[in-house]
Amino acid sequence: RVFGAHNVAAIAHQYDAASAVADERDVLSRLFSDAITVCPSRNVSQVNTVHRPVFLYEFNHASSFASRAWGPNSTFCFNVTCAGSELPYLFHTASELFTSDEAALSAEIVSSWGNFLSSGDPSNAHLPSWPSVNTTSAAATMVFT
Repeated sequence: RVFGAHNVAAIAHQYDAASAVADERDVLSRLFSDAITVCPSRNVSQVNTVHRPVFLYEFNHASSFASRAWGPNSTFCFNVTCAGSELPYLFHTASELFTSDEAALSAEIVSSWGNFLSSGDPSNAHLPSWPSVNTTSAAATMVFT
């Protein structure tokens, strides 16, 4: 059992849920994001490493143009990273709004995805070595910030 009375303190500590705030959406968003996306991705990745190299990434850059990209009804995605936030960087759908640092970040992402598609390995000269996941740990995750 992942959840349960015996794990409440550890879970609260992991997600900083002990802080006294009126709006717990951020805590719940991180918890459910891990439960629905991150943990299953790591589990599937570890299982599949016996068949082929597996590479994971995490995109955690809060875009300078988030309020324009998400619109006025999605204020919860301003100044944070919501699911799909990397897509404008990959497909250049908002490249005219990029800062110079965001343009460089986009170039790194496009290069990595292109390398992965052409060779099966996302590593490139512009980033540190991108290790593949192994069967005992999914900690090998490239973080784009």
